[in-house]
Amino acid sequence: MKNSDDIKKKRKLKTAGLIGSGTIALLCLSPFISRLIFRSISIDTEMMINTPERMLTSWLYHERPGLVLSKYLFGQTSFHYEIEIVGTVVFLVLFCILMAAAAGKILNAAEAEQKRGRNAGIQAALKKPFVWAFPFLFLTHPALTEQLHFLLQSMEIAWAMLICLAACLLTFTALWNRRPVYLAAAVILMAWSFSSYQSLMALYIAVCAGMFLLYFDRYKGEERKAGFWWRLGVLNVLIFAVGFLLSRAAAMVGLYVSTGSVESTAYVAGMVKWGSQPVSQCLRELFHYGKQILLGQGVHYTLAYLTAAVGTILILGISLLSGKKAGRKAPPGFSAYLIAGVILYLSPFLLPLYLGGADQVRAQLALAFVIAFGWCYLILLAFRLAEELRPQRERHSSMALAAAACAVALLFGAVQGGQTLRLTYTAYNVYRQECALSEAMVEAIRQTGAPQNVPVQLVGQITPAFSDEMVRGETIGWSFYEWDSDKPYGSSERILGLWQTLGYEYQLISQDAADAGRERAASMPCWPETGSVSWDGSTVIIRLS
Repeated sequence: MKNSDDIKKKRKLKTAGLIGSGTIALLCLSPFISRLIFRSISIDTEMMINTPERMLTSWLYHERPGLVLSKYLFGQTSFHYEIEIVGTVVFLVLFCILMAAAAGKILNAAEAEQKRGRNAGIQAALKKPFVWAFPFLFLTHPALTEQLHFLLQSMEIAWAMLICLAACLLTFTALWNRRPVYLAAAVILMAWSFSSYQSLMALYIAVCAGMFLLYFDRYKGEERKAGFWWRLGVLNVLIFAVGFLLSRAAAMVGLYVSTGSVESTAYVAGMVKWGSQPVSQCLRELFHYGKQILLGQGVHYTLAYLTAAVGTILILGISLLSGKKAGRKAPPGFSAYLIAGVILYLSPFLLPLYLGGADQVRAQLALAFVIAFGWCYLILLAFRLAEELRPQRERHSSMALAAAACAVALLFGAVQGGQTLRLTYTAYNVYRQECALSEAMVEAIRQTGAPQNVPVQLVGQITPAFSDEMVRGETIGWSFYEWDSDKPYGSSERILGLWQTLGYEYQLISQDAADAGRERAASMPCWPETGSVSWDGSTVIIRLS
């Protein structure tokens, strides 16, 4: 009877934990969900709405056939606003739930704990950081906010992240339980994920390193030899290599279908800066990039990464010293465990090292994961240290350290959440300004007597007005009225794409006429002055600046 009650208690705790993880994830995603009420689109989304075939083809140019496959899988080759948002939220919540469930299963975190004292329940909850800390730190990271700002692909990227995590878990399950059939599924999901968004390779490496740490923590006391852990690490590397090569093969097929060649386009080739610029400049960019992340400089970064790494090193050091005093030796394979930890914290820098410069903020999904996982692991280590020192006088100070780790994790999550809210508010305000500006300009065109569907050229750019509550991010805060302003067409193509989504149909001028249009605009006043909109019977010119 007692065993039956224990089993029911475990199930209730596990269910409550997973529900809690999902609830926290939904709360963290509330700024994104708000877009269901306050509709807005971002750069590139206008292309997916107006010319979806062109957007799908461009992803093949960019060697992302997995993204195209996901679009067809979910029926999003024709853009559906609500489906994209709801799908994104669902897949991100599932990502957090799967992460919490996997960590709980490995660590037996769902096991019922004896209630000793009035604070035992709180301690039991805090010891499950993958349920509460992981979604809080992961989903509020500004890198994720920047990535999901691209609504045209947000659901498909969230799906790619989910199958990336699933591929890693299947790989460990296959290796641990000797089930090769799982490896086939893992490699397929891995290739799909990598060919959807190249930076997900760094995320996979981070997840694998994190899983290795959890498995080692759980099974290190079972007298497994050091060779076992080294073999597990090497096999993970080999399986990753297979998935990577398969993803590259898929990318080359997509590239050949779209261009007739397997040579990377200028867009992709231009991302690698080694060889295209001096080595000293690459090193300077990498140094500046690393400094930003370590010191928490700018709107996208905090000290969460550095403190998680330093805190983990300190607690491991204290634990090793206390174990040495008690006569305990390091478990077999401990060096492999340390290397996995180093790989975990280096994973956000792997792609920048390959590129020879700073990575785009929206591509730093591995950094968001490492911060969230790192703090969860730090909290677990702190509680374990408190348990190890239970018979000693230091136990109370160690428990205080564990509580402090939880508090600091919450603090960083709150800081990130605040920045996410500011970025979301900025995106919405900029879009409102764009809509008002578009309506005013269309009305000005009508007053010139020009009919709809005539060619329009907009020369110059307009920067949105910023209040104290707003903040400019990497893509968030930039307007259609200034994006691509340095191109031959200027911002015209972007702006007319936005107008088309708002129901205003005008044509883009030919490239041959663009130079003449700029010369004509040189003598015109700037918007919104009288004469800033000119119709000569064939083309409308609007001088923005």
